[in-house]
Amino acid sequence: RVHDRRWALQQCVSRVPDDLETATHLLDSGLAWSDDVLRRGRLGGSDDDGGGVGEGRINTADVGEITTLRRTLLSYRDRLATITMINRAEEVIVYDAEQYAAFRDVNLVDAAV
Repeated sequence: RVHDRRWALQQCVSRVPDDLETATHLLDSGLAWSDDVLRRGRLGGSDDDGGGVGEGRINTADVGEITTLRRTLLSYRDRLATITMINRAEEVIVYDAEQYAAFRDVNLVDAAV
């Protein structure tokens, strides 16, 4: 069980898994957690949890940080879908972690020129 959701969200943004299934799961998990945190207004687990690392009500700074992380996760999920479509060959999906890591942060206008 994850006790520090802020750390977990940061890991979902910073990690690039070696396979497509894990990459998709990591991004989807981060999006679900961020949605849950923003909806409930708490960083921890259920409202009756006994506390723990990262627990408690979120403040305005937390909302800004979590929203930024969520926006990044949404962007990375879109980039993952795009690079997957680009690398699709005859109904076989080819995933390259290094290529995805570079592609997810590249300025697409600069890359196209």
